[in-house]
Amino acid sequence: MHAGFIDTDMAAGVSGEKVSPESVANQIVTAVASDAEEVLDEHGRIGIDVEALAAKLQSDGAAAFSKSWDSLLACIAEKRAALKKAG
Repeated sequence: MHAGFIDTDMAAGVSGEKVSPESVANQIVTAVASDAEEVLDEHGRIGIDVEALAAKLQSDGAAAFSKSWDSLLACIAEKRAALKKAG
């Protein structure tokens, strides 16, 4: 998908027609929902191993979530300890 310029702060200095972020998001969701299988099939036809890609994305996403979750828990524990110490 090529949206052209999207009406965001990054494109504030660009003159000309711009598309709203909401419109871009709606178009993407609609396209994915209606053509998801076609898109996946096309990726397979050009040599992308969609199954391996999905597994990698899932693994990477889970690892990123776990890292963020652990960081959040550590931050909460530090704040809790500081509050206990303070009073």
